[in-house]
Amino acid sequence: MKNIYEELQAKILIVEDDDETLVMLQHMLENKNYTLVSSGSEHSIESACTEQPDVILMNLKLKNTTGLFLLKEIKSIPDLQRTPVIMVSEINTPLYWEEAFKRGAAAYLVNPVHLDYLVKRIDKMLKRRQQEITYGSEV
Repeated sequence: MKNIYEELQAKILIVEDDDETLVMLQHMLENKNYTLVSSGSEHSIESACTEQPDVILMNLKLKNTTGLFLLKEIKSIPDLQRTPVIMVSEINTPLYWEEAFKRGAAAYLVNPVHLDYLVKRIDKMLKRRQQEITYGSEV
């Protein structure tokens, strides 16, 4: 029996204000079996609600806000509470990791992130989400 992510392409929302970083992430992930959707910080909540992504990949440092603020907002929306959010940042400080996890982040990755590691983390989140859908509870 195929799982839902083998039958359908998983949708990943990338929240990134820096065009160069966004293009790099898109190039890193474009040859994987994902549907990529991108958003700047101003429209990230709207995009998350509209797109209903399977995983959100979000930068900690954004132009007009922070990923921590957006994470808190996303996790306050019932339809998005179980959507895994991977925070990505060049800031390698336990204070930020702890705050991200307190606000509901599923992972905190420090740049530069190696493609294979990023894909493994995304796939792990997708499998866990599939189990939640299949068994109807948190695994």
